[in-house]
Formats: sequence, structure tokens, C-alpha cells
Amino acid sequence: MRKFFFLCFLMIGFLSVVSAQNSRTIIGKITDDKGASIAGANVLVKGSQIGTTADAEGNFKLTLPATAKVLVFSALNFGSKEITLGASNSVSATLSILDDNLSEVVVTSFGIKRDKKT
Repeated sequence: MRKFFFLCFLMIGFLSVVSAQNSRTIIGKITDDKGASIAGANVLVKGSQIGTTADAEGNFKLTLPATAKVLVFSALNFGSKEITLGASNSVSATLSILDDNLSEVVVTSFGIKRDKKT
């Protein structure tokens, strides 16, 4: 019985090591055209729901499957960019600012009821 449990334990350990080799960790930085970091930019593996968000300095760290080939970078008011992964575990992306200006915001108050004050 002890041998059986020992063999089961070894099999589970072996499977976890094998599955750990099927992933890789990518680190990088996301900047704009002027070299300023983009906080909160999104990084996604194309064709999946695996992704992360850049920190305040534009740095990110993403663990992805070894089969992943393309990363998609996007941020609010910036165009998205696709980068094909190579052998390196470090990726830097530069996003371009969109020409659309978000300077005007219209706020409406439909459906708000107010009581008359006497």
C-alpha cells in the first residue's frame, strides 16, 4: 500500500513538472511615441482570454502557454498593436495616440425626478 501511494505521489509530481514546462513568462514595458510609460495598458494573448494589465510604470509580466505566438497591446486613446513573439522573454511595445480627441463629454439627466422644495 505504501508503494502505491508513493508511486501516485511521484506521478503527480512528474505531471506538474511536465505541465510547468509548457508555459513561459514574458516581461516588458509599454510606452507611447514620446517614450512615456502607459499605465493600465492591456496585454492579451491573441485568440485567448489570457492577459494582464500594465502597472503605473507601464511594466507587465504575463505567464502564457508555450503555443502562444502573438500578443495584442491596447490602451484607452491609443491604437492597438500586435507583436509576434520570438525566442526572447522580453517584449517592448510602443503605442501610437489616436487622432480622435476625447475632449468633449456630454452629460444628460434623463429619468431623474426632483421634488419641489417649498
